[in-house]
Amino acid sequence: MADYIGTTLSLVVIAVAVIIGLVVFANVSTTIDRTSLSAAQNTTFDSVVSNTNSGFKLLAVGLIVLAAGVILGILLGFGK
Repeated sequence: MADYIGTTLSLVVIAVAVIIGLVVFANVSTTIDRTSLSAAQNTTFDSVVSNTNSGFKLLAVGLIVLAAGVILGILLGFGK
């Protein structure tokens, strides 16, 4: 049972870190002055923002899958 407590705590810590990272990234990306950037630099910036947003979405899905695994492990472990 102690393994599940550690895993659950890890899930909570990772979820909080993802939320904090998302808020920090959103605030930083909106405050960057892009008026002096060239077209290529703006395209690169947009690509970085898009890929980072996709990464945060994948992290959220990963947390859900990990949580489902923990729940299944707990439910299947009760019979032992």
